[in-house]
Amino acid sequence: MNTQVQKQTGIRLPENLIIQLKKKAKSRGVSFNAYVQHVLTEDVNSDIPYIDPNDEINPALLSMAGTITVPSREELESDPRLAATFGL
Repeated sequence: MNTQVQKQTGIRLPENLIIQLKKKAKSRGVSFNAYVQHVLTEDVNSDIPYIDPNDEINPALLSMAGTITVPSREELESDPRLAATFGL
């Protein structure tokens, strides 16, 4: 049971986004408010860091990108662990 104090707030959202959120909430059998709260809580608690697409890539990481090779299908199939991982 959620015992946190909840405070009513008003935010402006594009009409199309509200429609999409209401459809998602209905398909999940929850209220609009409960669904929006769930989505926001999941995002705030996410361990995935936000990466700004306008940020520069660290030159050290960029230089490593050329050293990554993609194994051939034959190499993947010859290693049972990789084959299982990739469903081969």
